[in-house]
Amino acid sequence: MQMQDLSFIPQNEVFTINKYRATVEIFSFDNLFTIAPNTLINRHNILKSHTILWGDDQLVEGAKVSIKLNEDKQDNSQIKIDALLDQPIRCLKLSLLDLPLGRLVSLPSGPVEITNYGSLYHYPEGWRSITTPQLVFALADGRYLYVRSHDSKVREKRFFLKSNNDGTMRVELIFEDLATDIKNSIDVPLWEVGFSSSIESIYREMEAMNCQNYHLVPFDKRSDVPSWFHDISLVVTCHMEHWTGKIFHTYQQALEDLKILCQYIDGKHILFYIPGWEGRYYFKYGNYVADDRLGGSKGLKDLVEGAHKMGVKVMAMYGINMANHNLDDFSLWGPQSEFVLASGGMMRNGSVDWDSARHYDHNINSQLNPGAPKWQNKLFNEIDNATKMYGFDAAFLDIAACWVNDRRYDVVPGVHELCRRLKNGRPDFLISGEGWYDGLTMAMPLFQSGHTDGRLHYHDQPDENIFTNYAREFAHLCLGDAARGSTGVHELGINDEVMVPLRKGIIPTMALVDGTIKNSLPKVIEIIDQAKKYEELYLND
Repeated sequence: MQMQDLSFIPQNEVFTINKYRATVEIFSFDNLFTIAPNTLINRHNILKSHTILWGDDQLVEGAKVSIKLNEDKQDNSQIKIDALLDQPIRCLKLSLLDLPLGRLVSLPSGPVEITNYGSLYHYPEGWRSITTPQLVFALADGRYLYVRSHDSKVREKRFFLKSNNDGTMRVELIFEDLATDIKNSIDVPLWEVGFSSSIESIYREMEAMNCQNYHLVPFDKRSDVPSWFHDISLVVTCHMEHWTGKIFHTYQQALEDLKILCQYIDGKHILFYIPGWEGRYYFKYGNYVADDRLGGSKGLKDLVEGAHKMGVKVMAMYGINMANHNLDDFSLWGPQSEFVLASGGMMRNGSVDWDSARHYDHNINSQLNPGAPKWQNKLFNEIDNATKMYGFDAAFLDIAACWVNDRRYDVVPGVHELCRRLKNGRPDFLISGEGWYDGLTMAMPLFQSGHTDGRLHYHDQPDENIFTNYAREFAHLCLGDAARGSTGVHELGINDEVMVPLRKGIIPTMALVDGTIKNSLPKVIEIIDQAKKYEELYLND
């Protein structure tokens, strides 16, 4: 993403937080507002100004800002800000202008150097970026600098980082209210900026905050984990039908591959995950019935029944926020459920190179909010009917970690409510989803890992306990198969990553396409051996 700064330095009051300089900026949907210089009055560590500017010199009648500071002798600070304008406030920015330059170490994708070009990160982002609203920087003197939000809800935070020429860095902390709640005032959750000699203590404080905010329950005490899941040590991603119509497995061929795997591992340890089971992957999203080319309804029932005879559990894939807008009944539930951005614009992105035409303009699927009642009801009925008809043991919700600041419906309660409805009356039913951030933890107990262009990122990084104490994950759909690195139905194409690391929170995962077992049986057995090791280490403790 191109980084852009203003071409001028706005007229703005600069104040200090401990010994560091800071500014506040307010944003409506149409403009930028600043605090007129030399107008903040400090009374008992509460800074107030009634002189708010736009256009760099135009006074806003009736506007005001209040900044409450709580500082200690260790340079740790808590900052609480609220503001009032004569128009709806979209977001508010606290800029820390000259913090010591550090290396960002708290992303699941790995450490990042801060440059003078600048980097922008969003929360929540469940694949590779900020899964909980905190950033941690390793400093040259051996200490750690952290910035975190004390928000008790999932609301957007944006973090902009840029190094200065004097060896310091600028950190912008931006809070945006839920678009459903935007008004002429804004009450920003407390920001905390602190230093510690222990990165472990920083993460434990964040974990404790997550537990309080989202009522987290330890994994072994979760009521939404089916009893059979405690035996699962291998997730097999069996690719079915590609977007183009290429068939990797019919239902019968999938069952035959499964029979071979069960010669090497007890079926009770396998969760058999079948993306593209309904036919053309992504193309048929919103219409979840067996595909005639794959073997029809009877063939799918035979697959599930055959799996069950071997003790295997079967997980079907569904799009939680996407459906083909050419479906006959789309007008009944689709247009009313499409994401509407905070600005009022429609969300129109997400298309990939499904057919290798390089145009990224397939215009097939609309992006829908699971919090919208009509789409949630439609999707619930699709999953409910498919579960009853075919006997599936689990539902995988594709792109579950997608978060949009929707004007009409709050996404997170919608995801939780859908999962609650699917679990109701089904104690042995498992719900899983793609990506993870803190506010999703109690919606479902199993998540798919993140990735960047095929390089897999796991949610137990950078801190294992924040994730693994409460949930489990398996490899992203783009994991390569052992024979040729094929990612099956996934758009990536080829990936040389074919195994996951052996850690408690990550269930060993195997990708199957046509010919995987036949052409690479030794590697398949190596993955199965890893699953047996996982069972020994983590399921029998």
